[in-house]
Amino acid sequence: MTHKVFRRFVAIGDSLTEGLGDERFHWDRQHAGWADRLAAILHESSASEGVALRYANLAVRSRKIEQVMTTQLAQALHLKPDLVTVMAGGNNLWNSDVDWARLGELYRNGISRLRDSGATVLVANSINPVHVRAFSSGRARAARMTEMIEAVAAEMGCGVIDLYRNELLHDVRAWARDRVHFGVGAHSSVANAAAGTLKLTKRILMPESEVLSDARHSTRDLAAWMARDVTPYFVRVARGTTAGDRVVAKRPRLSPIDNHPWSIIDTVSLPAVGTTLSESTPVSESTPLAFGG
Repeated sequence: MTHKVFRRFVAIGDSLTEGLGDERFHWDRQHAGWADRLAAILHESSASEGVALRYANLAVRSRKIEQVMTTQLAQALHLKPDLVTVMAGGNNLWNSDVDWARLGELYRNGISRLRDSGATVLVANSINPVHVRAFSSGRARAARMTEMIEAVAAEMGCGVIDLYRNELLHDVRAWARDRVHFGVGAHSSVANAAAGTLKLTKRILMPESEVLSDARHSTRDLAAWMARDVTPYFVRVARGTTAGDRVVAKRPRLSPIDNHPWSIIDTVSLPAVGTTLSESTPVSESTPLAFGG
């Protein structure tokens, strides 16, 4: 993919793209999550070229590929974007009876429609749920989902945000307390990975303290997780409801993101701004500064 200057960016997907897990989400849903961070990077990159970026985020929690590649995709096309990101499939991992042929056709047709519109399309493969032992039942499906998404991306000429092989996401400390949404540092890491895939030079600047949170392997922490997150999930399953039933998109229309809260640096000028990491530098708890991806 060659570097482009974008004017209209639309993100579609589920709770990861909506921004859940980001601490900001509780008081500022408009500026939370990896896609909002990527929009901020794009804003800064476009502004340096004298172009104003507008951004919409149509993602809603609990949505599966079936909803993302139909309803959300139609809404996205209506906005005539020149860049679309697609992060979907995480909510399909927990169905033991996945019809892979049907799902693959639906995904391929959706990406084809986006590409036919003239938009640059950036897709994310599946998370690899190795960070929690209880999620082991989804690991084989995650591998197959990644294979499916990457095959479509290769066919359609789309860039891929590699979640599956992102080692930061293999550590439970990179995740929010619910263990199913990116933590603050992971949201920044994914945004920076997306920026790298788009050949942009700007990155979210992230203190080391945001990369990994406190260890979460204690019996007390596990019990709290079961009561706070696992039990309510199974209650919703039993009732046939989802966490996103009454939720609407947080940014349904294209709008500026020039009041974003993040610090952004340009990797071209890294030697002038102090200690930093290259994108290949492993992130550890002793690293003084990080901008993952």
